[in-house]
Amino acid sequence: CAVYPVATDAARTSTLFPLIKGWFEKHFEIRDLVLDGNLAENESIDGCRGGVIFLLGCSYAVMSHLECRNYNRDGVSYQQCYDILTEDCDVHHCSGNGLHPGSGTILSTIRNCHIHHNDADGVFYCLRTQYLTLENCLIEDNHRFGITVGHHDHYTDIIGNTIRNNGWEGLFFRNDLVPYGSGSYSTVAHNRFENNGYTDDEKRVSEIHFTSAVKGLRVYDNTVIND
Repeated sequence: CAVYPVATDAARTSTLFPLIKGWFEKHFEIRDLVLDGNLAENESIDGCRGGVIFLLGCSYAVMSHLECRNYNRDGVSYQQCYDILTEDCDVHHCSGNGLHPGSGTILSTIRNCHIHHNDADGVFYCLRTQYLTLENCLIEDNHRFGITVGHHDHYTDIIGNTIRNNGWEGLFFRNDLVPYGSGSYSTVAHNRFENNGYTDDEKRVSEIHFTSAVKGLRVYDNTVIND
């Protein structure tokens, strides 16, 4: 019989909320707002359960002409969603990721967005994000990856974006124990990768990095610049 000490005076609870939350809603739009999370005065909430905007199980939604800033974790997070359009949004200075589509989200589009100066990744593809189009976005000056793709994030199109001056790789395919488990059957085309992965003016990493095998991936007509 094992006895474990319990720190009875260390427990605490916090009441934390997204600025805008949608659970299992359909056919709606969020437009023309400036949303400031007042980062310095609020504790962090996990990006799988919160964000400046957090959607769970929603479908046929549009998020357009929004500025999402200064939140203590992710900017825009949507999980288990279908057909979500995020366009013409400015997502910046959040302590986590800029955009976080995940947990089985399919058939969605992110376009014409500016995603910058976030403390983690610009765009973080979470679990089973499939048939997602990321196009014509400017993704810059994020602390870690510009874009990162992971477990069963298949059939994604990354087209016509500019990914520059991010702290780590511009595009990173995360390691997966499942064969061909990260980013297979996807297209990476007509993007501009510029000066990602510099530390103290020294190049540390590659612009595009694969840590595990992928299948059916097409990479073509991209521009890579290292000044």
